[in-house]
Amino acid sequence: MSSLAAPLTSGFSPAPLELSVGHGAFPGMAPAHRTMGEDFASSGSLPPPRTLLAGTERSMLLELALTAMDELVKMAQMEAPLWILNIDGRTEILNLEEYEAGFRRCINSKPADFVSEGTRDTGIVLINASVLIDSFLDTSRWAMMFPCIVAKAATIDVISSGMGGTRNGALQLGRKNIL
Repeated sequence: MSSLAAPLTSGFSPAPLELSVGHGAFPGMAPAHRTMGEDFASSGSLPPPRTLLAGTERSMLLELALTAMDELVKMAQMEAPLWILNIDGRTEILNLEEYEAGFRRCINSKPADFVSEGTRDTGIVLINASVLIDSFLDTSRWAMMFPCIVAKAATIDVISSGMGGTRNGALQLGRKNIL
């Protein structure tokens, strides 16, 4: 991913996220936050956020996050045979055989009912990079941003808020209910 060095001056408001993401993505569908009824915090389906993780838990989660980030960067940079052009001729789909051969599982074996799939596409996001990152780190926005994917989201613990006053290195433990 890359970001634009200068802010866009195309008439967008400073917070285009609220105007364009998650509202009216599919005609006839109301955003998830309007149809769920209960407030997420009071729903009781997820445990209340914990305030502290033990040192060993933090170390394990940090190691897992670094491994996942490394895998994501490698996957984003790789081409065929890991990624195969989809039938639409525009997007790419993940070649699971190549993925499983090239990336080892770091947690247990895959459950029998677990399904893996992946696609990738390239596009332009008309938002300041720091606003986008802040949006991804704010779980209260997830259901609004992705109403067809995320039902509920909560931050369990903030492992690192970033380095040097930036979001670089920010790491949170969260729980998401995926539709």
